[in-house]
Amino acid sequence: MELGVFVDQYANFGSEDLTEQETENKFLSLSLAFKTDKQTLSQRLQIQKNSRDLAEDNVEKELKSLREASESLLQLSNDPQIRDAVKNIQHYIDVLEQAVARISGRAEVFGAVQQEERMSRAMEIMMSYVENLKRIREREHLELEEAKTLIDNKILNPEAGGDSSTLTRRATSLSNVPSKVSINLRIIFH
Repeated sequence: MELGVFVDQYANFGSEDLTEQETENKFLSLSLAFKTDKQTLSQRLQIQKNSRDLAEDNVEKELKSLREASESLLQLSNDPQIRDAVKNIQHYIDVLEQAVARISGRAEVFGAVQQEERMSRAMEIMMSYVENLKRIREREHLELEEAKTLIDNKILNPEAGGDSSTLTRRATSLSNVPSKVSINLRIIFH
């Protein structure tokens, strides 16, 4: 798949090995994929259910035809060896029918576990991206607090240098500059 999350080459490639930019790119791709997939999920689910039901019906019809053919052969033959062979075939038809039912159930469970694995990798990337956002926010918050402290110190202590009106204008202009985090969040949620 193009997202890089579901491809086998990434099977042992954890989200912790990705750079912040790679994590962000994968997060944005996953976000878009989830939004897109959500729109067609019920339709795809119905198509797959119909396909499964059709395949199971076809197998049942083939087994029924095989069973009817063996019954016809059994009725036509008077040879005890042939009758025993046909009865063995009928037994194997019953075994085959049970095996097909088990395979169908196991295939559904296997598909669900595969999907869980893919979702687990996707969630890893999403959680990693959220952690990156938290770190960026914390770093920007600390920088903002440091800037506020510096500005407050310079306003309260004009001898320390700097024109207080210039500092006030600078602080006001900085408060109107959007941070990278707010820009990214606007892109994701709009």
